[in-house]
Amino acid sequence: YEDHDKIDPFRMLSNPMVLVDKAVGKSNRTVFNATVSPYINFTKDIRLESTFGYTLQRVKESFFVPKDGAAPQTVNLFGRADNEVRDYAQRQTSIFSNTKLNWNFTFNEAGDLNLLGGFRFMTDNYESDLPRGYNTGNDNTKVLVDGMGYRFATGENNAWKSMSWYVNAAYDYEKKYLLSVTASADASSRFGKKADGIKMLGQQWALFPAVEGGWIASSENFLSGVSWINFMKVRAGYSVTGNDDVEAFAGRSYFAPVKYIENAIGLSIANIQNEGIQWEISKKASAGIDLHLFNERLSLSADVFSSKTDNLLTLKSLKSITGLDSYWSNGGSLKNNGYEFAFNSKLLNLPVLKWELGAGIGHYKNEITALPDGDYNTEILDGVVRTAVGLPAGVFYGFKTNGVYATTEEAAQANIYKQNENRSYRQYQAGDVRFVNSYTQDDFDGKAIINDNDRQIIGDPNPDFYGTITNKFQHKRWTLDVMATYSYGNDVYNYLRSQLESGATLFNQSTAMMNRWRTEGDITNMPRAVYGDPAGNSRFSDRWIEDGSYLRLKEVTLSYEVPFNLTYLQGVTVWATVNNLYTWSKYMGSDPEFSMNNSVLGQGIDAGLQPQSRSYYLGVRINL
Repeated sequence: YEDHDKIDPFRMLSNPMVLVDKAVGKSNRTVFNATVSPYINFTKDIRLESTFGYTLQRVKESFFVPKDGAAPQTVNLFGRADNEVRDYAQRQTSIFSNTKLNWNFTFNEAGDLNLLGGFRFMTDNYESDLPRGYNTGNDNTKVLVDGMGYRFATGENNAWKSMSWYVNAAYDYEKKYLLSVTASADASSRFGKKADGIKMLGQQWALFPAVEGGWIASSENFLSGVSWINFMKVRAGYSVTGNDDVEAFAGRSYFAPVKYIENAIGLSIANIQNEGIQWEISKKASAGIDLHLFNERLSLSADVFSSKTDNLLTLKSLKSITGLDSYWSNGGSLKNNGYEFAFNSKLLNLPVLKWELGAGIGHYKNEITALPDGDYNTEILDGVVRTAVGLPAGVFYGFKTNGVYATTEEAAQANIYKQNENRSYRQYQAGDVRFVNSYTQDDFDGKAIINDNDRQIIGDPNPDFYGTITNKFQHKRWTLDVMATYSYGNDVYNYLRSQLESGATLFNQSTAMMNRWRTEGDITNMPRAVYGDPAGNSRFSDRWIEDGSYLRLKEVTLSYEVPFNLTYLQGVTVWATVNNLYTWSKYMGSDPEFSMNNSVLGQGIDAGLQPQSRSYYLGVRINL
């Protein structure tokens, strides 16, 4: 590393073998699930049924980094820490209940009517605690004890409830004309008391209607003579749905513990109440067609949709006098258009070999159409996600690069400077990243200045298209099912690689750093390694944005039907399955198919979570 004099004297290298022997990392997980589904048939057409579910999850983890063999740490507000101990505890309790009444009517030639109504209730309580301490006195003490020089704790306590009354009426006339009408009234504890809706039973309820119609055209007389059309259905629908995916206490004011100098602990405001926060509303129109052709040898399905989402759940900016950066609010709009197409074909139907091939493809394009406070940025894992009118949701916002300065002369001729936090300037040198200067209004005295104004859109996590491919082969009693999934055109922010190739710390780096710039004239895309990264070479840029396209053999199953001819045994099937068999991708991360979280702003961000591993299963299915 260059600039050795800037290395923190507390930072030294750890001995990995000693850590393997003395460090502690234990995790115990307990999961309990119980489900009960009672029902009663009043008549052959009236049925009352319920589903009750209870889930309990507990996690207990212990973590200890010893003094011997490990590099000392520097802890803010404390100083040098020789060893570290953590204890993590998590408890989550979930309850689900759904009770519904189903009533069927038959009107002979007039058709059939099905009525369904019910009540659904869900609750979830999540608690976690993570106490941490340093300097236990010796490596034999691996738990939190009194008298430790520095201790603090973090945790969560989230609890929410959701209720829904719903009804559905489905009618078909002459098995050709279909109509379904659905309505639900939903309430969520996440929202404020002044949210829009109907007040009932002490809660604010939002109404979500939906209607869908279908026409089985193949049942009409004018198509009865078309032998190559076996089935044809045209359908269309319109629905209104709601989203309550925000923090459990987003609509309330609450305090959180804060660590002050050494052992002092206090409370500070952590959220500003918004009693008007409410459902995010999506209105969607869709249309589609289903076709079965050529004596059921080919099946086709096509759908198009267009939706608009209003009252987007967003973080709205707050003035600095509040002590907070933002609070949850409703505002803004998003539109989303797309299509899905699928087919399944029986390519071979021979006595000794049958082969079915299927595939599906989907595409969507979203665009933010309105924001209450204008465009804004969200920082996630050292990266920036841009939310702006006219752009898709979740795009990456950072610096564009154009290689590395190979020589001192090249860097001097570029005459480009980095703006430091104290408003001073530092000229880029040989071995530094060549950042693109896209905003010239901040330049002065003939110097090009690189600062936050030079950031631009550097990636889009939304794919151009996605889908599945399936194959099914049958030979006598043997069956081979192969399913592949794919995605094309989506960009990924490889956060883990940004840490392993930053060249800015003493932490272990990947072997890609062997190609870094070292001497005058080196031609490479890997900048020099300098402790502390004074040039900002590792900042969020297109260096960390990669093509996340992939094709994955998701599931392969081989099964065999054992011949049986018994009165009480209808059949036995022995099967073997392998998941995630192989993946084709240029992505350099561990897994191109991942999800950081369910948030729209979290898509396409690889946080280094555990990848989907290859797994094997053997099983027997018995039909009695």
